[in-house]
Amino acid sequence: MLVDVVNIQAPEIEQQRDQLIIEIAASKNKLANLQASILNELSESDSTTILDNVKLIETLETTGEESTNIAISLKAAEEVERTINERRNEYRSVATRGSILYFAIVDMTGIDPMYQNSL
Repeated sequence: MLVDVVNIQAPEIEQQRDQLIIEIAASKNKLANLQASILNELSESDSTTILDNVKLIETLETTGEESTNIAISLKAAEEVERTINERRNEYRSVATRGSILYFAIVDMTGIDPMYQNSL
């Protein structure tokens, strides 16, 4: 109900929230892919020591830089998400009243038909 109320009253907030969720999911997916590539490089390493594998070291360096950038963007996204949730909470009372009204109307079917007409 809250999503519907926010979509009607302030659609830009809900669009911003949807976009933010997509960005956070993409960042987490990218982090998982980076970890998988590191593990893949480690498993395919033929040398006896890790320090001899130049490709692995380069992958670790680029992955470290990218993961740092992703961590910074995720932290910024959390701040934006907190702000969006604060703005969405302004509409929570309206959504609560709407849901109460909805369930009250749905429960009216349980009333005897003779009394439904008078209501």
